[in-house]
Amino acid sequence: MERVERSGTGESSSELVSPEEHLRERMFTGLRLVEGIDLADLERDLDLPVRDRYSSRIQRIVSEGLGSFDGAVLRLNDRGLDLHSEVSLRFF
Repeated sequence: MERVERSGTGESSSELVSPEEHLRERMFTGLRLVEGIDLADLERDLDLPVRDRYSSRIQRIVSEGLGSFDGAVLRLNDRGLDLHSEVSLRFF
């Protein structure tokens, strides 16, 4: 609380990451969410062609019955969520 009052932020440290690192982190954490990750939003945020870059990986996830993709949101189903770490590594 003291830091917030003094500096206006509770941040004790920060790390600069490249857009590529940011992308991987967002994919890893976003795929943990039941609502999935909106790749269109991610493209706008990072100015990277996420859906084009990962289209074959996305298709594989869907074809293996691990999730769904509606053109914007990639969402893992129960089976995909159980295998989250393995599925997420496909984007690294």
